[in-house]
Order: sequence, then C-alpha cells, then structure tokens
Amino acid sequence: MKWIALINALIEAEIRYIGQARLKRKPNQKGNFEKDLDALHKKNLISDEHKAQIDAMCTEWRSLAYLQPATADNQQKLEEMAHQALQLLRDLEQEFFKGSVLAS
Repeated sequence: MKWIALINALIEAEIRYIGQARLKRKPNQKGNFEKDLDALHKKNLISDEHKAQIDAMCTEWRSLAYLQPATADNQQKLEEMAHQALQLLRDLEQEFFKGSVLAS
C-alpha cells in the first residue's frame, strides 16, 4: 500500500509541476491538482485517455482505506492498482517529457 501512496504522490507532483510550467503559473502561485489536471486536459496537454485513467485512479485511491492486504483478493487488487499507477506514471512521463526518466 505504501507503493501506491508513493506513486500517487508522484503523479500528483508531476501534474502540479507540468501545470505550473505549461500553464505559466508563478512558483509561489497556489494551484490545485484537480484544477491543474482539468486545465492541462482542456489545453490538450494531457490526452483524454490519461485524464480518464487519472480520474478512475483517484476514485480507487479514495477506496484504499477500506482495502487491507489481509485477504488474497485485496492483496491482488492492491498489486493491480500499483501496477496500473506505475504504468500511468511512465505514460505521463513519455507524454510530458518525451523521454524516459524512470527505469523500466
């Protein structure tokens, strides 16, 4: 579950960073993850597919409090969520930076 939280934080940080850089926000200007995501999507800086994936993951992340790795089903769901989140992070990296920073 710690991996999912870490990946979640990285995705949010990436969206906030790109939002600041591409939306011409000043470093001290406050933003909001959801607003940055929507603005990036409206300006076609993030694809419909990735926007939908992020929205779905945010919904799943909110349900994490109810999932504990005690059962095999929950453990499998957590592993799938971590894998999907990591793949999304890599996809966003490609979309925004056109290169690989994360090792495969």
